[in-house]
Amino acid sequence: MIAPMTDTPARFLTPDLFRRIAVTLLALGLYRVGQWIPLPGLNLAALAQAGTLDTFSVSRPSTSIMALGLLPLLTALVLAEGLLCLSPRLRRWGETPSGRTKLWRGAIIAALTLAALQAWGVARALEAIPGVVIAPGATFQVGATVSFVGATLIIVWLSDGITRHGLGHGFWVLLAASYAETFVQPLVLQLPLLAMGAIRVGNYLLSIATWFGFLALTTAALTALVKARPPLSTPQELLWVPLVAPMAVTLAVSAVLMTVWLVLPGDSALAVAEGIAMELTLPMLTIAVAAVVLLRRKSMLLPGERVNVHAAVPVIAALVAAVVASVFFPHAKIALLLAAIGLVILETIRPATTHIETPPLAPERFPAT
Repeated sequence: MIAPMTDTPARFLTPDLFRRIAVTLLALGLYRVGQWIPLPGLNLAALAQAGTLDTFSVSRPSTSIMALGLLPLLTALVLAEGLLCLSPRLRRWGETPSGRTKLWRGAIIAALTLAALQAWGVARALEAIPGVVIAPGATFQVGATVSFVGATLIIVWLSDGITRHGLGHGFWVLLAASYAETFVQPLVLQLPLLAMGAIRVGNYLLSIATWFGFLALTTAALTALVKARPPLSTPQELLWVPLVAPMAVTLAVSAVLMTVWLVLPGDSALAVAEGIAMELTLPMLTIAVAAVVLLRRKSMLLPGERVNVHAAVPVIAALVAAVVASVFFPHAKIALLLAAIGLVILETIRPATTHIETPPLAPERFPAT
């Protein structure tokens, strides 16, 4: 049974809400501007001739100071959530005020470390393109590292600004904006083809209806899980599981590939490893989603309590279907994350007069089962 919506629009339309919307839009604008500021030490003329090889996102040039975007901080938070799922004691410590603060600070430090490590790889990749870097060497690599680390700090600052003065938690707002841009990017790229007549208007409108229809269907399914009485899931669970499970599979597959490479050195190792990875991906994703849901719920229970597996089955089935679908339709996962982030943001801004300044790893009120 789905609970009715009892909140009225007039309850939310307050001057404070409009101020928070303005702050959120300003922060998103600053983030967007930063995506187009090039790294120092690049030959922009040579770069224009070579083209910007976008490694990280179809919507963000890989030569900007924010080429890494939210990836370092997102990776750090996902790793932290994975550890919380494995350790109920750590979860309980993280629910304390000091624990939440230390977890957020630890995630920031881990994100800065990841940004510094990734900066070296990006710098070396740019140096490999003839004429793009004015003065290749240690100076450029240090400059790229400082730029990427500084950009990550700016993202943390923007996230904190939105959290304090905007709508919802700033990190989720920035992540939603990034995913939304990626979601509509293929449709935007088809506009020149539509103008030239290479694509029929009817086909283009059908693509729009299909994409946003899938997003609406995903949002409706997740909302039903949250609004059911008793609730079958929470917005936080629906967001974290699709983030943690694929990363766990990636780490497991990487370990398998490394083992095969060590056992079968030579050219045959690569073919065998790729075959094993393709065969294992789908079953491992299914197992990982179920395991993360159950471990996550277990980590939130008191010692001695057991997880109600039957209550978790609908959530596991819905998330497995969405995550597995993303293997064949990559934007399925983006639609899933957009819907889940929307529910999380909506939860934090309701009612409009209530403002919660908590990090993404804040404690979650999961319904008793």
